[in-house]
Amino acid sequence: MANFNYLIIFVLFINCAKSEPVSPNNAAVENFMRAVLEEFRTGLVDAGLDPIRFEPHIVDIDASVTVIDGELNEIIAMGINNFHGGHIEFDLSSNIIHWIISDPLFYISGVYNLTGLILSTYPISGNGQWQMNISEHYIDSMVNFRVVDGYVVYDNAPDKYVRQTGISTSFPGFISEEDYGGLGRDVLLELRNNILNNIYTNTTDLIFEGIHNLLQSRFSEMSLIDIVGNYTNPPTTTTTTTSRTTTVDPCEPCEPCERWPVFAYPQESNNMQILSENFEENEDEIIVTRIYKIPKAAKK
Repeated sequence: MANFNYLIIFVLFINCAKSEPVSPNNAAVENFMRAVLEEFRTGLVDAGLDPIRFEPHIVDIDASVTVIDGELNEIIAMGINNFHGGHIEFDLSSNIIHWIISDPLFYISGVYNLTGLILSTYPISGNGQWQMNISEHYIDSMVNFRVVDGYVVYDNAPDKYVRQTGISTSFPGFISEEDYGGLGRDVLLELRNNILNNIYTNTTDLIFEGIHNLLQSRFSEMSLIDIVGNYTNPPTTTTTTTSRTTTVDPCEPCEPCERWPVFAYPQESNNMQILSENFEENEDEIIVTRIYKIPKAAKK
């Protein structure tokens, strides 16, 4: 019967050329993340989530310039399937995942029915179509990770930062910027902030949570070694050597160890059991350590 009495530790040293701005492993995982982002984007379209439709939103604004009450209905957010990954970073040395997505055109619209007062004196009211245009918006997220049994696992709740540029808000028939000596601008600003803090935030939360949920799911399905193997080309400037250390009992003489390139490492036999693995990276090299349990030949 096979005897599992000793461990063999394989250590892989990958000396990377200094001219490479990103390590081959990091770049491979970044390619993997881009593929996941594209999967999420196309999934939104396939699921009919562009536009996103929202339940009615109650407006209850009590500010120094204006008080507004009413409801926004038939709310839709359009353009989220236009987003692209402007920045994607995976760093094994600092254990950080960082991505920024941007959308070149995003808008939210619906039907309003509002009443209010300006400076507690001037009544305003109206109903009709409203719209908010955002020329570009960004969702920026960072999370720490660790490698557990060869798989990337989030180490904390992801951070989220959102910003927008070129916002315009219109409520025709209710208020315009020039009304009441320019106070209409302040009224529209309050409405804009109310929409951003509620409807827009709900939209970006859906995108943010959806991307991270899909990333975590895909990371759980494919080990870091397999990601590197599937999402990188063989680097021409990378040299690979292996060393072997035997512990507990010396083993019988065996065949020389193969030289495994990182994109295909490790090539395991069916009777090799992985006990643990570790990834370390510094300025000049990446060290991948795996500990295997290998059976001795069956006793006669």
